[in-house]
Amino acid sequence: MKFILRSTFLASLVALTLTLIGAESAFAQTTVRKDVYFPAASLAYSSSSITRVGYGLSVPATGAGLVTLVLPQPSDAALNQSTEPVKVTLYFAVPSASVPNNYRWQLKAGGAIVDFNGSPTGWDSLDFSQTENGALVTYPAASGYLNLMKSQTWTAKWSSAFSTWYFGSSVTVSSALNDNDIWHFGFGRGNAAGNGETNTGSFTIVGAQVSYPASI
Repeated sequence: MKFILRSTFLASLVALTLTLIGAESAFAQTTVRKDVYFPAASLAYSSSSITRVGYGLSVPATGAGLVTLVLPQPSDAALNQSTEPVKVTLYFAVPSASVPNNYRWQLKAGGAIVDFNGSPTGWDSLDFSQTENGALVTYPAASGYLNLMKSQTWTAKWSSAFSTWYFGSSVTVSSALNDNDIWHFGFGRGNAAGNGETNTGSFTIVGAQVSYPASI
């Protein structure tokens, strides 16, 4: 009887141990989404037509300059999952909306390897070569109201051929997010890019956010 009880106990203990190991393994593979927000004061810009104002950065409709964000690839990013994309969101204000209008920002994206000492390949260049237009969004008139908050989000695409997330039309040395130490994002007015935005007024960028899957 004692032998049977002991055997039963040991079997239960082994089963419990295996269950805990399995639970620990599953937990180790769990990911969550993390959002990193950058206020306008932390963003750079490439044109004298873009100016700093009380709420952020005023970007005219016809200016060709970019408001730019450069950040290291997050150390806890879990990018090898084709179902959890990187997302970039721009937050901005429309100073006034006396008539219905629209917006369609253009994203310029890129990436680079830091301290690359091999033969020149473009892996270490700071550029914003990949272009992706946001959706064309219309909004109604709101006479008497100022600084109406809006947003535009871009979602990275997954390349099964190269196992990487990317923005733009194709995977290049600068657009492969998984392989680059530094990510570059630039935001330009759609009116200036001729992408269908017809709004001729200035917009005020207040911040940008990068969302990514992270290991926990």
